[in-house]
Amino acid sequence: MTTGTSQTVQEQAIAAARSAFARLPNGGEVFRECVSQQDSVIEVVKTVLRAQESHASKTSTRILQRFEKYTSWLQNMSTVVDVAVQTHAGLACPIWAPIKFVLKVSRDHSNAAEQILRLIQTISDSFPRFEIYEKLGADPVLQASLLNIFTDVVEFSVLAAHFFKQRAVGIVFYHRLFPCYLSLTCYSSVRLANVFARPFDDRFGDIFDRIRRHAKDVDSTAIATQLLKAAEHRTGTLRWRR
Repeated sequence: MTTGTSQTVQEQAIAAARSAFARLPNGGEVFRECVSQQDSVIEVVKTVLRAQESHASKTSTRILQRFEKYTSWLQNMSTVVDVAVQTHAGLACPIWAPIKFVLKVSRDHSNAAEQILRLIQTISDSFPRFEIYEKLGADPVLQASLLNIFTDVVEFSVLAAHFFKQRAVGIVFYHRLFPCYLSLTCYSSVRLANVFARPFDDRFGDIFDRIRRHAKDVDSTAIATQLLKAAEHRTGTLRWRR
């Protein structure tokens, strides 16, 4: 792994992160609030679900319980990625700020929260070794991998914010267009939501695949770098003893 190659990979990751960030409404009041506020993702989820009066309380409780399992993980993730983003890409944007923005602007809070939870689960499955990531923070290839995760989260957020605005409008339109049919068939809101579920997978499948791959890249890069440093240390120790 040459220095030149590492720098090229890092430069590409920096350019991608800046390009993705430019697509966010970073001049808007709601987004600026998400960047500066101290509220966690879980606190924002609680707020928006409370505001959605039609949302069943049991479903809200279930979603919140699933989010709370990731309380520590969300904080650790932010600590590791935010340093890379601020130091190398020069962006003062915490990784979870775009996610909070999606939750706030969505007109379909419960489904937005469900898909964000899916995003978090996808990353966390391949992103467990925070102590190693922090120790190897200066490695340029690892930094590039962390920047790629930030880019993926931002790209997800840009699409999700648009999707969950449009999706809610579509459901309302369907209700207005076929009110008699809905009442006659007892077409539940859950069934109606399922009508609009497929487009999400169609539109976001590639992003989830990319997130999964980049999360694994972070972990495998960290392990490889740690093993290399350990081997170099052993070699240096042997030379010193001779």
